[in-house]
Amino acid sequence: MASFELLRDAYLKEQENLRKRERGATTEAERDRIRAIIKEARDAWLERERNLREEMKDRIAELRKDLPSRAEIFDNARDSLRESIATGRKRRGQD
Repeated sequence: MASFELLRDAYLKEQENLRKRERGATTEAERDRIRAIIKEARDAWLERERNLREEMKDRIAELRKDLPSRAEIFDNARDSLRESIATGRKRRGQD
């Protein structure tokens, strides 16, 4: 995530600089060239964003698959509690 934020900040700074150059351009041809650069940078950014979003979706799916379900956690806790009751173990703080 930090990598994404660094990329985003760099992209925004670059876009701001290009917009300033566009406003300061003296000829229409120069403004058109800067607009083309802005468009290319934006298209590249959107492609990176799409790729990152897909990677995040895949990672979330992997994590969901690897993590136990809530029902499994509750079942294990219930079984552990029943076992401790059945063996007569005393709870913390009891002598």
